[in-house]
Formats: sequence, C-alpha cells, structure tokens
Amino acid sequence: MIALSESDRIFARERQFNARRFAAVRLVATVAWSSSGLFLGWRPQQPVILVYMGLAALVWLGVWRFPSRLGASLWAIGLVDLPMLELAQWISWRGNNEVATYVLGVNNALLGLVVLASGLALRRSFTLTLAALCLLAQITMLLGMGEFLVSRLVAVTLLLGTAVGLVSLWRRQLFRLVGVAAAEVSARSRLQRYFSPAVAERILEGGAEEVRSEHRVITVLVADIRGFTAMASVAEADAVVRWLDDYFGVMVAVIFAHGGTLDKFLGDGVLAWFGAPGEQPDHAERAVHCSIAMQAALVELNARRAHEGLAALQIGVAVHTGRALVGDIGPQTRREYTAIGDTVNVASRVEGLTKVVGVGILVTGSTRAAAGQGFAWKQLPPQQVRGKGEPIEVWSVAELAAAN
Repeated sequence: MIALSESDRIFARERQFNARRFAAVRLVATVAWSSSGLFLGWRPQQPVILVYMGLAALVWLGVWRFPSRLGASLWAIGLVDLPMLELAQWISWRGNNEVATYVLGVNNALLGLVVLASGLALRRSFTLTLAALCLLAQITMLLGMGEFLVSRLVAVTLLLGTAVGLVSLWRRQLFRLVGVAAAEVSARSRLQRYFSPAVAERILEGGAEEVRSEHRVITVLVADIRGFTAMASVAEADAVVRWLDDYFGVMVAVIFAHGGTLDKFLGDGVLAWFGAPGEQPDHAERAVHCSIAMQAALVELNARRAHEGLAALQIGVAVHTGRALVGDIGPQTRREYTAIGDTVNVASRVEGLTKVVGVGILVTGSTRAAAGQGFAWKQLPPQQVRGKGEPIEVWSVAELAAAN
C-alpha cells in the first residue's frame, strides 16, 4: 500500500469537506429556485426544477449516509447539475426564438458556474472534462436553436476557458500553499522530536544551516531504568507502554527545560546531549543540572505510581563531555539528527557503571572539569570502561544547596 503524504491527506479532507458543503448548497439553491418558480410563474420549467430538487436531496442524503463516498459525490456536478440546468434552459426556449439570446446568455453564465464548481474536486482532469462537456452542450443548444454563429462559439469558448484558467490558478495556488504548510508542519513535528519548542522555532527560522553536520565538543547524557526488563516481562504490554510513555514524557520535559537535545530512546533508556545545534558554552553545567533534575522528577513520578499501586522506578544517569560528530544523518527517508563517536559510547558504558558503583548519577572527569564548582562533588574510585586502556575518573554529584 502506498503511504499518503501529508499533502495528500489534506487534499482528501478538503474534497470531503467541499462535497458535503456543495451538496448542501445545491439543495438550498434548488429549493430557492423551485420556490421562486412557483412565485413568479415559471410553469414550463417547474417540473424540471422539482426533479432537480429531488436529485439534489438524494445526493445530500447520500453524502451523509455514505461518508466514504464523499469525494465521488462531486461527480454529481457533471451527472446532475449540468444535465438539469441544460434541460431547464431548453424548456425555457421551447422554440421561441425571441428569447433565444436571453436563454443563451443565461446558459453561458450557468455553464461558467458549473466549471468553477468543478474546482471543488481539486482535480485538473475533472475540470477539463466538465469544461469540454459544457462546450458540447452549448454547441448543441446553438445548433438546436439555429443560432450557431462563430461569434457565439468564440464567446462561450472564451467564457469557459476563463473559468478553467481561474480554477487552475486557484488550484495551483492552493496546492502550493498546502505544500508549504504541510512541509512546515512535517519539519516542525520532526524537529520537536529532538528539540524544545523554542529551539525548534529558531531552527525553522534559520534553515538547514542551523543543523549542519560538524564535529563539536558536547556533553552527552544517558539515562536508563534499572530492572525494567524484569518488570516488563511480567506485565501486560499495554501497561508497559503506558509506564514508558509516562516516564519518557517526564524526562523529555526535563531535558528540554534545560536546553538539551533528545537524540533517541534506547528501549527504556534516553540518550540526550547538550552543546548543539546552538552554541551552549555552559553545556556541561546544563547537563549536570539536568541529571539532578531528572532524579528529582523521578521522585514525583514514583509518588504518582505509588498512588496507583505500582512499583517505584530507579534510574542510572551518566554524563560525559567530549568531541562528537553531530548532524542530520541517514537516508532521505529516515534521516535523524544524532550524535556519533567515542564520546557517546563512553557515556553509554558509564551509565552501566552506576549500578556497579551504587549511585544514581555518575559524571566523568571531563564533565566535572567543564561544569565548574557549582555542585557538591564526590570523587569515586576510577572505573575501567570497555574500550579504554586506562580507568577514567568518575564523580557523584548533588546540588550544592541541597548538600549544605
């Protein structure tokens, strides 16, 4: 099955909306025409108008009874409106050449309205087909009345051509505007997966230059729920998804509040970083503050979970500063704004050490040096990290005010 683009979905909804509203307009118009005919004595036309009104009512009922066929109901413009309007004009003439010019003039106007109405289908082929049928109907009427003159043919051709041009112009403009809007919505939705709303807006205003690929010193934060695999294995799937949704919602809000960039979810873990795409000279300090805030937010989340009779969650958070490649990476169909490199790998492996060391937050020496003195630091024994020849310095951390 071919996936519909956002623009396709917008146009499909627009066609459905147009079909429903035009069915109502058609019904109201035929009722008004029939009432006017009774009042003004248009007796020859009245049977046709009543049949037209009945067909309009059937189309209107069909639109509400079979909503899945809304788009197809626009074909009634060619199958109902055009034949009924032409028949009404034929009956108005009824061989009376004294009114031929008037009838032909009215018919031209009605055919122009039919072509304009065809634009509601948002399909070029439909408008062109209907315009050709309208031209054929007018030629038939001209021949039947004995009024076939080149000047009349040119006049109706110009009228219908102008109507087609207006419909094409309107359609092209609508498609362009919807395309731009859909692209912006898609881009905004994609950006808000990674960035806080304020950062996403800045990137949208700045364009691709804001998220160019580059090597940069950043601070990576990795958080993981301890023992979640065992918890999830004995719970219903819906419950597990709900727990993760709640947890991720809380943690992402904390990350965005501190100006972080969400890279991805790693099962029940979160990978984020600070220092890109915008310049953040204090990215290490922000990341450490964020790690502390995440633990505090977890306390509030666990209070809600306890109220629901659920077990408390525990997380380990690792923070590491270093050089990484950040940018929009991947094929066009699956591009992701991500960070890659040894810095990311080290942060992930240090997170695994939080269980070994027995602390909730583990900060490496590079982050400790960059974050400054605004925290309560406690140095722990150096830890061996897979892939590194020498053990690395690690620290536990707390807010300075809380420590005092």
